Amino acid sequence: MCDHYFKQYFIFILFLFNYLIINAQQTGGYKINKIVYEKLQLKTKTTCLVLMVEQADVSAAKKMQSKEARGHYVFNKLQETAQRTQVNVIQIAKQANAHFIPFYVANAIMIEADLAVLEAIAELPEVKAILPNLPIRSDFPVEMQADIPTKNIEDIEWGIRKIEADKLWELGVNGAGVVVGGQDTGYEWDHPAIVHQYKGNRAGIVDHNYAWHDAIHEKHPENADTLNPCGFNSIVPCDDHSHGTHTVGTMVGYDGADNYIGVAPGAKWMGCRNMERGWGLPSTYIECFEWFLAPTDLSGNHPNPEKAPHVINNSWSCPDVEGCNPSNFEVMRLAVYNLRMAGIVVVVSAGNSGPDCNTIDTPSAIFSESFSVGASTPADTIVRFSSRGVVNVDGSGRMKPNISAPGTSVRSCVLDSAYASYSGTSMAGPHVVGAVALLISAAPELAGRVELIEEILEQTAIPLYSEQECGGISGTIHPNNTAGWGRIDLLKALSVVRPDLVNGLQKGSYDIRIFPNPNDGHFMVVTPEDMGPTIIKAYNAVGQEVLYKKVNFTRVQQIDLGELPNGMYLISFMPESNPKGIFTAKIVKRSNP
Repeated sequence: MCDHYFKQYFIFILFLFNYLIINAQQTGGYKINKIVYEKLQLKTKTTCLVLMVEQADVSAAKKMQSKEARGHYVFNKLQETAQRTQVNVIQIAKQANAHFIPFYVANAIMIEADLAVLEAIAELPEVKAILPNLPIRSDFPVEMQADIPTKNIEDIEWGIRKIEADKLWELGVNGAGVVVGGQDTGYEWDHPAIVHQYKGNRAGIVDHNYAWHDAIHEKHPENADTLNPCGFNSIVPCDDHSHGTHTVGTMVGYDGADNYIGVAPGAKWMGCRNMERGWGLPSTYIECFEWFLAPTDLSGNHPNPEKAPHVINNSWSCPDVEGCNPSNFEVMRLAVYNLRMAGIVVVVSAGNSGPDCNTIDTPSAIFSESFSVGASTPADTIVRFSSRGVVNVDGSGRMKPNISAPGTSVRSCVLDSAYASYSGTSMAGPHVVGAVALLISAAPELAGRVELIEEILEQTAIPLYSEQECGGISGTIHPNNTAGWGRIDLLKALSVVRPDLVNGLQKGSYDIRIFPNPNDGHFMVVTPEDMGPTIIKAYNAVGQEVLYKKVNFTRVQQIDLGELPNGMYLISFMPESNPKGIFTAKIVKRSNP
């Protein structure tokens, strides 16, 4: 008898438990992040990010060779997915007269709404989560020093000389033909050091369409009740702090006289304001990411991925004390990933929270899809404030930073046509952006090939060592979690993509270079000129042919050995234009080269 009642009681409890679970799933309340609930305890409405379940698969873009093809493919896939899946959320928002901004760079919608509206949205099966849209503050420089009028201005700043960018200028490589982007506090576009490089300035005819976007639409709640000097929704580039102007100066600045402050003075720049006097939101950063993927006119219409920059700089972070947490990291990671797939290099400052380990803990520096930069000194050491890896905040244990660059006492342009020296990883990142511009300018076929560009910079960097151990990896190991692969060296990088410029090789001499070697089966083959249609063969140690490919061989060609086992191989290249000219090289494949 007791057994019978016990079984009935157990079945009832099991039924009740299942009912509660099913009911919770049906109401969708579990999709609303607890921080959103907490915000709604303080006020009637809050701003959130509605993340959709379906995210466009744009991985096929990685196989496309041209930046234009990658950009169009990613843009079209993202837009189609967003337009198809966001219909019901947008309908609910409109019916409630809620303010919202739909995004496609990550399939998400920013919305300001009350609990009833959010619960209605959460019930939609196409909605994955409703996440907080929390404040983010720029990782501003740790030191700022105004220019001393009596200071003797060097003809070229120390950081530019350190990474040997000036030697590329002597070879005729200055960034011409490349566009860099920056999302920051805005830009004083008519500063003498950057006005001629501004994309919206065409020989004195100024047109800000497709060159500038303002993602700041209102005062940030963390700022005092004072007027923003730039206002909001500005149709003219404006900087409400100076930080952005300083960073773009390091990328491309030169005033035509004595101020050689930019790594790639021949490149053009375009900009997006994502912070209101240093404070932003995930939604403002995502809005700028989206604009860079397919820039628009000043009214926000007619997006065109062909007008996207080659590389963008990001000098901002979201520390724990401001409430950011992994709950909303995924939305920004998707945006960075999609830009990368579209052929845009995303350079991110590592942060100024060193010298402790595990201090690279904020978006977007933590992502595997971003190219994170630590700060180095004139003595080629990592400066104390530069954040270190590993990345633990997302549980990945990922090694970071990727690379290092000059970040102390960096002199660049600031507001009111002035100059100042700042220190911070915010100053290091722009050096890398300029470096990317120089490499693409020297070898235009690199445009859009993000993975290849990053590998070149990593493999040619000057190793930097320390006694610090982070994540179980000693600073005496290369790479490490203090300096990454080391401090960038542009002359060495140029020798990989344009050995003809560096070594004075004669046109027509096929000097085959394998890079890196040893490798994991993915490597680059570099020649002084294009070889055109070429047959590539690989032979194992006993002379058996194990690979046959026919490719249109450009000067920089990526090769994948596929599933071939580790070992030594002989690679041969036979251009159809010269069937008798078979060129060979040895490579070593191993899992951890």
